[in-house]
Amino acid sequence: MDFQLMTRFALALGIGLPIGLEKGWRMREGAPGSRAAGIRTFAISGLLGGVAASLGHSIGGAIIIGDGIIIGASFAAYSAVMLVFCLEENRANQRISATTAVAAMLTFALGASGMMLQSPFNFSVPQSTSGDEEWHLIGGVN
Repeated sequence: MDFQLMTRFALALGIGLPIGLEKGWRMREGAPGSRAAGIRTFAISGLLGGVAASLGHSIGGAIIIGDGIIIGASFAAYSAVMLVFCLEENRANQRISATTAVAAMLTFALGASGMMLQSPFNFSVPQSTSGDEEWHLIGGVN
C-alpha cells in the first residue's frame, strides 16, 4: 500500500473524529446507550466513506459510472442503517432530531470525498533501496 493511499485513509478517518468528539462531549452526561453515535462511530463513518470511494475507484474504474454506482449504493445502505439507529435514539430520548443522521451522512460523504480529491502536496520518496535512488513525486508530476 502506498503512502498517498494511507494518508487518504487517515484523512477519511480523521474527518469523523472532530464531529464525533463534539457529539460525545455534548452528550457526555447522558445515560449509557442513550445516543446512537459518538467519536468511534463518526470516525468509522468517515473511514467507511473512504473505503467505499476506494472500492468504487478500483472496481468501477473500467466503467465510467461504476465508481459512482458503488459509492451511491454504499451511501444509501449506510444512510438506511444510521436512520434506523437515530430513530431509536429519538424514541429513547423522546424527541425529534435529524442532526445525528445528517451529520453521519455528511461524514460518510466527506470521507469519500477525501479519497477522491487530488493531493495538493508533493512528497518525494525513493523508489529503491540501492545506492542510486530515483526520486519520484507522490501526487504530482516529475
